[in-house]
Amino acid sequence: MPEPTSRQSAGPTPSQPIQSFRAFYPYYMSQHQDATTRLLHVVGTVLFIALVVFAIITARPLLVLAGVFVAYFFAWIGHVAFERNRPATFRYPLYSVLADFRMSAEILTGSRRLRERMPAGPDDNRPAPE
Repeated sequence: MPEPTSRQSAGPTPSQPIQSFRAFYPYYMSQHQDATTRLLHVVGTVLFIALVVFAIITARPLLVLAGVFVAYFFAWIGHVAFERNRPATFRYPLYSVLADFRMSAEILTGSRRLRERMPAGPDDNRPAPE
C-alpha cells in the first residue's frame, strides 16, 4: 500500500488499541475524508447487500464471496487512489465492516453528506498504527 503523500497525512491514529465501536467510528471517518472514497464504499456496500440477497434467493452461496470481493474492491480503490491511506480493515476487521454499513446507511438516508469533512482530532500527527 502506498505511503500517504504530502496531500494527505496518515491521519489520526489511536495511541492504544481501540476497545469499542463508539471509539472506533470517529477514527474510521477521519480515514474517509474524500467524497469519492465514501461513494466507492457506499457502492461496494450496496452491491454486497444485493449479492447476498441474490445468493439467498437463488440458493447460490458463492455469490456471498463475490459480494465480499466486490465490496473490498471498491473500498480499497478509494483508499489507494483517493484517500491514500491504509484501510483500517487489517487492524480492526469487525469494526471496519460495521463502520462501512453505518457510513453507507448515513449517506443513503441523508444524515451524512458525501462531501462532509470530519473535524481534525488532537492526534492528527501520530504515525499510522502498525
